[in-house]
Amino acid sequence: MNKDSAENKQFVCMKNPIGKDLVLEKNDFWTCNGWTIIAGIEFILIIIVLLFKRRNSKFEKLRNLKREISGKEVDFTNILNSAFNSKELYDMLKVKCHPDRFIDSNKNALANEIFQEISKNKNNIKKLEELKVRAEKELNVKF
Repeated sequence: MNKDSAENKQFVCMKNPIGKDLVLEKNDFWTCNGWTIIAGIEFILIIIVLLFKRRNSKFEKLRNLKREISGKEVDFTNILNSAFNSKELYDMLKVKCHPDRFIDSNKNALANEIFQEISKNKNNIKKLEELKVRAEKELNVKF
């Protein structure tokens, strides 16, 4: 390779702070700042995709919640009663219906089932009242 062909293949990309030129070949794909432009475009595209995906997932959760709530009627009386009165009824039911109080295996299994329902619905006074009636009938518990 002669000196002229070597000079034709090279060009100055940028100056170093020291003053020396950085030399790259003309047919090199990564000349000058081409790779930074490509990386910047990819970065921007990734950010846009992530933001769009995150935004859609939040809206989808809200839409599902709205669909779920719109199909049901809200019982505000139960909500207020549960907020102020459910703790006493829950405490009474958990003591009276605890499975350890029943020696018979059939009643013990039934008490276990009722006790689990009581634990699930400890803040729902309407359901607790239904469970109280059920315990009176099926477990012969006096309140």
